[in-house]
Amino acid sequence: MYKIMIVDDEKIIVEGLAEMLGDSGLPFSVVDTAGSAAEALEKHREVSFDFILTDIRMPRMDGLELFEKVKAIADGCKVIFLSGYSDFEYARTALKLGASDYLLKPVEDEEVVACLRKAIELLEQERSRLISQEQTEKKLNDSLPYAQGEFFRNLLHSLQDIPSSLLDDKLRELHIPFRSTERVTGFVMSLDNMEKAMSFMDDALLQFMLHNMIDELLGDSCHFRCFAAGNGVIAVLIQSKEPESDEGLGYAREKPVEVFDTLHGRLREVQEIVGRAFKVVCSFALLNEWIPWEQWAYAYGRLIGGIKLRIGQGQIFVPSREPTQISQASQGVTSDMLLPVMEAINLKDVPAFAAGLDRLLEQIDRTTGISENDLTAWFLSISGRIVGLSQQNRAASAIRPEDMARMSNLRMHNNLTQLRSFLVRMLQEVVDEIGMQQRNPTELLVGQVKQYIETHLYENLSLEMLADKAHVNPSYLSRVFKQYTHEQLTAYVTRLKMEQAAKLLRDNGMRVQDVATRLGFDNPNYFAKVFRKATGLSPHEYRVHHSAIR
Repeated sequence: MYKIMIVDDEKIIVEGLAEMLGDSGLPFSVVDTAGSAAEALEKHREVSFDFILTDIRMPRMDGLELFEKVKAIADGCKVIFLSGYSDFEYARTALKLGASDYLLKPVEDEEVVACLRKAIELLEQERSRLISQEQTEKKLNDSLPYAQGEFFRNLLHSLQDIPSSLLDDKLRELHIPFRSTERVTGFVMSLDNMEKAMSFMDDALLQFMLHNMIDELLGDSCHFRCFAAGNGVIAVLIQSKEPESDEGLGYAREKPVEVFDTLHGRLREVQEIVGRAFKVVCSFALLNEWIPWEQWAYAYGRLIGGIKLRIGQGQIFVPSREPTQISQASQGVTSDMLLPVMEAINLKDVPAFAAGLDRLLEQIDRTTGISENDLTAWFLSISGRIVGLSQQNRAASAIRPEDMARMSNLRMHNNLTQLRSFLVRMLQEVVDEIGMQQRNPTELLVGQVKQYIETHLYENLSLEMLADKAHVNPSYLSRVFKQYTHEQLTAYVTRLKMEQAAKLLRDNGMRVQDVATRLGFDNPNYFAKVFRKATGLSPHEYRVHHSAIR
């Protein structure tokens, strides 16, 4: 229903129009009148009318001035003018200013009703478009965290291929207040005991807690973004709000070192909070320098590789600025010999890696006096980079748990030949996994989601939770899953849960209520309804039927 006000200094006209509109059947809940523009303006400030039907020529304040003041108060109000033939130029001016329509006096009731009906239709269309626009904006805002997270995850393996201008455009598009010309730093958090599955809500709360902690410590001086990097890793990227230098002077000033000290001092506290709240152990790897954007992917690989290879849980790891820790006391073997090996890993060039590794191992074999610490240092540098490569390219599944243990322990290798074969095999398997993902990333996504469902069947597996775990938009995941499996994702989850329920009822003798609870159903009656729809029998009937068969 709408509100309309009739404005004219002739009382008989406003009263007649008001009575007519009250009986017209038009959707007006309020039909009010005013004898002057000033009175109309005062009433409009109090009520905010949807329509104003006003005369143009009135004393002291005419209809045009009223129209301009009404638009300043509420632009959504539709104003229709009544004018005589001598006022036609006024009406033309009103239309140019945005008036909805005008009617020439004397006017028939039918003309007024038709004009208002048309104005109502236009207003409803405008409001419908506005609602649609607001809904679209809400959907975009709701999907923004997914888009931002996916953008940062993609940067982990494609940053060097993006020109600075395109990077800045993408940052602006996603409302990320970073600048490609300014250096960044950051840290990663890794869940050490991944065998404890984190629920969707716990995952979101964990990121929320990290976000609040960083905002409290650095919010006044730094921009930052947290995002799930996959495989139990949350990455945080940080950039100072203050520009480093004037344009063209490069990185002339060092950022304040207090950022690193502040973060490092609070990470142990975060570990304790995470342990109490989520019953998981986490480790951190923290950069202690500011780096150009193009080095972020490599730095992330160093962080995640180092943290994954650390012995023990609950670590806080700060890598050195140099890629290796080999002492110069080892004659004939220097840090420079590692560079071709590390570069080959970055380029995913397995033959170059094997050749560089052969040269390094040959030199080590000929050199005397190399300590176990030195050997361990270069071994962990290479292993860590391979692990980092797998993590940043979503190929962590290529490294099995038993292989991860061998990558962190030099003593598990009997000789240099065996060590060489192992490292080459690890890089080859990681590169193969990356290649498979690049050839058909969508099929791989569906396969990973199916595997997650099968291994977490006893959880409440909503579409939103699965999309968050896969780092994609829920609607996109639902669509591609249906395309590849010809089955709705929710139907797939339900089918697997009902198959497992049937097995538990048939083989374990569990109570129906216990089966429902174990499979994530809060309401046993709803579980029974879903089970009957899937099998044609109630849970009790199913159990009795299969008991009789046995």
